Amino acid sequence: MIATTPLVELPGEVRDLALRLGASEKCAGSIVTLEQRGTMRAAPSASPMQFTARQTIATEAVEFEWRAKCGPFGALSVTDYLRADSWGVRVRLLGLIPIATSVDSPAAMKGETMRYLAELPWAPDAILSNSRLVWRVVNAHSFAVSSRDGVGEVILRLSPDGLVAAIEAKDRPQIEGDVTVERPWQGEFSDYQCFEGRTVPTRGEVSWILPTGAFKTWEGEVTGWSLH
Repeated sequence: MIATTPLVELPGEVRDLALRLGASEKCAGSIVTLEQRGTMRAAPSASPMQFTARQTIATEAVEFEWRAKCGPFGALSVTDYLRADSWGVRVRLLGLIPIATSVDSPAAMKGETMRYLAELPWAPDAILSNSRLVWRVVNAHSFAVSSRDGVGEVILRLSPDGLVAAIEAKDRPQIEGDVTVERPWQGEFSDYQCFEGRTVPTRGEVSWILPTGAFKTWEGEVTGWSLH
């Protein structure tokens, strides 16, 4: 088991954020589970697809798993994941026929790590307990977070009330046709609510910043949240 990061090892501003969101050292090693629904698009020219999803987020390791059903009658299944020994995205038709796969490459690891970092507002206990994270205070309202492996960095920006309102990164890998290109990436969180003593956002969206402008690729809401 990875050792819990003592509060004193975190920058004071980051520690205050974690406590403000309700994080507790008593829940070290726990797993966050989210239920979600929303829409997503794979490309600017694609039509939005509705999805329902279940996601787990580790609080002491840089790991998560997102399983979604989307498309007509939920015919497409998407698994987006980051584990200690594997990572990537798998898309299947009817749960059986592979449609798209991007796994186990350095670019896929960077992309999935940056997703984990950006979604820390959904797992406040990870801010407090995950010793695999490295924090840097940019200013009073912005924190940078990366993994100890040095894979990717994400900026968390706070609202005037001290909650994470936005995230951004300058170089998240995006698959474009047969190549992977690092693009600026940004997101927003809103509608914070309390679940099991944690204050977490229930709405979020993310966009790629392309040469032609911003492209919103994902928009969703949290319909359930639990810690175990």
